[in-house]
Amino acid sequence: MQVLARAKNWIQPTIRLVKDRAQEIACGSPIYNWALATKLEHRFIVSLSDVWPGDSGRGRWLCNNVLDHQGALFQSSDCVWVKRQDSAAHWRAQQSFDWLRDLKALGGDIGRKQARSMILGWIERDGKWSPESWNSGLTGQRISNWIGQYEFFGASADEHFQHIFFDSLGRQFKHICRIATVDAGQNEDALSVLYIAKGLIYGGISLQGQESRIEQGLSMLKASLPKLILSDGGCVTRSPADLVEAIMVLLDIRAALKAGNYPVHPTIEQTLDRALPAMRFFRYVDRRLAVFHGTQEGSENLLSLIIKRAGVRGKSCSRLPETGFERLSQGKTRVMFDTGRTPSNGHDKRLHAAPLAFEMTRGKHRIILNCGTHPADSDWVYALRSTPAHTTLTMDDRNAYEIKESGHVGRTNTLTHGCKRKDMGQAAFAESTHNGYYTLNGVTHKRRLYLAEDGEDFRGEDILTRDFESGRAHHYAVRFHLHPSVKVSLVREGTEALIRVPSGEGWRFFHRGGQLALEESIYLGRGATPRKTMQIVLSGNLNGLETAIKWAFQREG
Repeated sequence: MQVLARAKNWIQPTIRLVKDRAQEIACGSPIYNWALATKLEHRFIVSLSDVWPGDSGRGRWLCNNVLDHQGALFQSSDCVWVKRQDSAAHWRAQQSFDWLRDLKALGGDIGRKQARSMILGWIERDGKWSPESWNSGLTGQRISNWIGQYEFFGASADEHFQHIFFDSLGRQFKHICRIATVDAGQNEDALSVLYIAKGLIYGGISLQGQESRIEQGLSMLKASLPKLILSDGGCVTRSPADLVEAIMVLLDIRAALKAGNYPVHPTIEQTLDRALPAMRFFRYVDRRLAVFHGTQEGSENLLSLIIKRAGVRGKSCSRLPETGFERLSQGKTRVMFDTGRTPSNGHDKRLHAAPLAFEMTRGKHRIILNCGTHPADSDWVYALRSTPAHTTLTMDDRNAYEIKESGHVGRTNTLTHGCKRKDMGQAAFAESTHNGYYTLNGVTHKRRLYLAEDGEDFRGEDILTRDFESGRAHHYAVRFHLHPSVKVSLVREGTEALIRVPSGEGWRFFHRGGQLALEESIYLGRGATPRKTMQIVLSGNLNGLETAIKWAFQREG
């Protein structure tokens, strides 16, 4: 079975590569560019609007040729139209045209003129098909942003701008109409199919004579949503950030259908009914997200707006068994526990090598967490996907999963026993196992977590087992990364650690097994600037066929 799985993982990317090359040859010809010519009326029959908030500060940066992507700045002398090799994240951010919201927030003639200038600059530079700028997911995203923000930048523009604008819009729309069926199932980006469908639906509603494209987009959604959003509401990539983005796209599509007086497909409503409770699941008391798998904390205001727009009621759940997360809640304490497996090839580029990692919060205070991710720097992204950047156990200074240069996951866990959970009224207990290290050293890792009724006694046990003696020493390190606002010091001759949270509340860390130490760490849960923090580390060597490391966090007093 493992051989077949490895063969499948090799064959699928190869087929995708061949199809991509064939599409590149077909679409890159002068004949194809000529065939995209179309005549559109210089108006929309239905006016669609974008309601997501922008940032006027980022809008001012844009007027000075600086693109601010989640706090990561990129400056260019050419109206911020960077090349992909300069910064892939900034390149995708500019090509999506999401930044039109920031210019709209800036407002006035300054914002409108800058938007028109940047659109004309894109048309001059990237108006003809290219495999990167006309990536189908990005094209669908760009089309919907051009249509949704048109009242801001285009309604008052002169005929010259409108002629160039609608000509380019028609070409892009015609392109995704032609390749949508072929391309939808081949995208490495799991969310691309949503943006393709959104572009088709936006164009079908707002452009004269394109109504049939609405059904094309809805058919894509009907086929892809059950695969993208799992039965428990989580995203197939296991990333909370991807789940939030998917929900935003679906809310936009639902609003567009209502604006055009078209019925909302039941699949959309059913998916939102599953996804919104899952998004609430990942929110802590501070109303921001847990930091797992390429996710930062996010905007409290944006997440609240999403819930308000969705109008989906109901409490959040305590577990997402298919996505692979458990949440233990007692008193003011919450523990988020990652128990999931690696998603299939094509959905694993966000995945961090962090099996059995957890985060712990107390009220609005984050105490123990993972290191996060960077919004733009690929080196930081790669480093923060590593196992040591998470609150979990590392063996022999190796990642629990192999992270390839392509961004995909190679060696991974081939067996997961799932999660055993008990809510005992007076306490909560969860246990899970992974064998990501088994092919390297024959070791299987089991983690048990226990949270007492009042939430003031949190205990854990990491059990390492192996089927045979390898004849060499194997080193382990159990890491507990602390939030930058938390203070920590060693006490009792270095055998215990004392933690102080901003509220003044104290927690004491006990352990049995391993050598206790404090080491430096970083936190990238917000923005693009790493914040210095500390981590508690228990380290030692395996003894015999089974080694157990027990630890506890108990509230002082």
